[in-house]
Amino acid sequence: MLFRSGFSDLINSMRAGENGTQHVTIPPGWAQGQSTYGGLTAALGLETVGRAFEGLPPLRSAMINFVGAAGGDLTVHPEMIRQGRSMTVAQADVIAEKGLATRSTFSFGMARESAFEETHLPVPDLPEPEDAQRYFSGVARPTFTQFFDSRLAKGGMPRSGSDQTNHFIWVKFEETIQPSMVSLLALADMPPPAMMPKFTEFKPISSLTWMVNVLQENPQPYKDGWWLLQSRAEHASQGYSSQDMLVWGANLKPVIAGRQLDRKSTRLNSSHLVISYAVFCLKKK
Repeated sequence: MLFRSGFSDLINSMRAGENGTQHVTIPPGWAQGQSTYGGLTAALGLETVGRAFEGLPPLRSAMINFVGAAGGDLTVHPEMIRQGRSMTVAQADVIAEKGLATRSTFSFGMARESAFEETHLPVPDLPEPEDAQRYFSGVARPTFTQFFDSRLAKGGMPRSGSDQTNHFIWVKFEETIQPSMVSLLALADMPPPAMMPKFTEFKPISSLTWMVNVLQENPQPYKDGWWLLQSRAEHASQGYSSQDMLVWGANLKPVIAGRQLDRKSTRLNSSHLVISYAVFCLKKK
């Protein structure tokens, strides 16, 4: 693929501005349709907040709103919303040429004494990453996926006409990455909409919102940089789809629980070099 510039190099290229702002130029290789891959813009917001406000407690949740297209030269503005003794809420706005592109709200919290230490999510029984089939192949794939190695453990392949709506995908960065919440946030948004395997051709889609709950303070990968990502469709109608998402890490323990709302988009036309994720419609064509 063209336009390679890895995640670590991109984070290291961020340049400090006034009042905690950060400036960064996004290479075309991170494109998702006419915009930048949403997981990356969310990660840029978290990185900026971490640089602006030292000593933050562990991240507990994030709410990401994808407002407009992001690409090229970006400025990320951090803002402290509330800082208490145990909880801190901060915001990051990613500003592109045409205005606000992504607004993320991050909630950080100290650990508290708890009467419970348990999970009610069954451990999936799936093939190991090396035994699973490659998720993307050839050139007909979203451009940003070149930075990830992905293997389908269970579910449907992209645009295969499958009736599967619950998918398990092993994912890791193509480069060696030191695990962090910033890199994990960048990776966790990689799967396409859970409805995508039902279709047989690519069509453009835009994510509206992405909600993330962090279930562990210091998440670590399953092994060799691999994380298991689950994406399960809940509802699709009127050009919108809702899905829940899980990320499993070391010892196949859940580390992130998320939810996303996507919508049909008309922003991509056939002249674009890059390809966006598929989009569902009310009726399959």
